[in-house]
Amino acid sequence: MKEKVTLDNIKEDLEKIVGLKSYRTSEWRISFILPFMLIGLIETFYFKYRWIGMAFFVGAIYHAFQLSRESKQNEKKRRELADAVGRGDFSISRQTLSHIATETIYEPNQSGSHGRVSKDIKCFYFLSGISWRVPEVDVHYGWSKEFYMTSSGLDNTSVKGNEFYFVTLKGHHDISYIYNTNMFYVEENTVSDEAVNEEKEEII
Repeated sequence: MKEKVTLDNIKEDLEKIVGLKSYRTSEWRISFILPFMLIGLIETFYFKYRWIGMAFFVGAIYHAFQLSRESKQNEKKRRELADAVGRGDFSISRQTLSHIATETIYEPNQSGSHGRVSKDIKCFYFLSGISWRVPEVDVHYGWSKEFYMTSSGLDNTSVKGNEFYFVTLKGHHDISYIYNTNMFYVEENTVSDEAVNEEKEEII
């Protein structure tokens, strides 16, 4: 039995993506601030080359300043994107799954007490050529009574050739979510007729 995806369900999922984007930007700066502060303390109080410690302190202060500035910009952007989601300013298409792949990308991040410059992510690729990065959330479709699942569950229930509703915030391809048509359906009155487009192109 398929479960209906409502406009509010889509908004909830897209708002989650908007929040994650803001967090990733903050995480990148924090991955520099904490190590620089630690090295600065060690160099200043335990070694004779205190100027090295001061240099790291300056680096930490710089990133802290940039974090504050970017946080304000990100919050303004987050509100704008959230408003767009609230207006239902997104499009829906039907896409056929080609394959799922794990990739290593350059994205500075904080892993425990260690900063890293790369991250392993999982992407869904579709025959039209578009892709979807699986968001780092504990549960997908948390609003669903039947099909809420982890990322592993999403991976295990997605097979090459499956069709998905691909929902994208207009003008922001990276803010998107997918819904397997084997589990979900979108009612005609959820979006305008112009927003629901059947995928016609196949890549051979």
